[in-house]
Amino acid sequence: MVVLVLMKPTLITLGLLFFLIPNKSFNPKRKAVWGIAIFIASIFFYVTWNKLMIDQQTLYRDFANPGKQLALFLKKPAIFFDNFHENYLFGIKGDDIIYSFVGKFGLLDTPLGLHWIIVYIISFVLAALVQEEKSTLAIHQRVILITMLVAYTFLTFFALYQIWNKVGQTDAIEGVQGRYFIPVSLSIIPLFSSKEKLLNIKPVKINMIVSGLLFLVLVATIVILTTRYPTTF
Repeated sequence: MVVLVLMKPTLITLGLLFFLIPNKSFNPKRKAVWGIAIFIASIFFYVTWNKLMIDQQTLYRDFANPGKQLALFLKKPAIFFDNFHENYLFGIKGDDIIYSFVGKFGLLDTPLGLHWIIVYIISFVLAALVQEEKSTLAIHQRVILITMLVAYTFLTFFALYQIWNKVGQTDAIEGVQGRYFIPVSLSIIPLFSSKEKLLNIKPVKINMIVSGLLFLVLVATIVILTTRYPTTF
């Protein structure tokens, strides 16, 4: 986790998977102690590493001011939330986030076709329907996970808003990319875990279908990249 966080702060969300270790293998008390220790160590080393780097206020001064942006948010939080609500929650700017979450490649932003994105998302839905009695989350675990997902989403949007946008900007939140949400997406599937049979299909068969769909998307991705960068293959 420490190494992942130093590579990219958003990868800290992979730490959520740590809490999915079965209690029989790692009891809740040990899990809590190790989880807290790893989290603190990750934050400590990340902050320490950044102290050695150029100050962010200097790095972003040409187009933003993180300090003033935070001060304005604490004074008038509605500026940020209205921006998020109008442009992303019920606006069209979220389209770019979806595409960059699934299939944008490089500076030219050549995306996968919409049909391949639909196939990819369907694979997520099917994966959530696999019933595994040993890994079913309790209600309080689901509440904790949902709370962390919401907090992560808010903090990601605000972090990018703070460092890549002019103070008080209301027409967009520049800098937010879908790839920042790829790590946390892995923890969404367990939310739908259930002991009850949702489909009269064996988990093995669903896994085969999901694997097949992902393989198709992978093949499509390779074909697109081969066409776009023919000299590299």
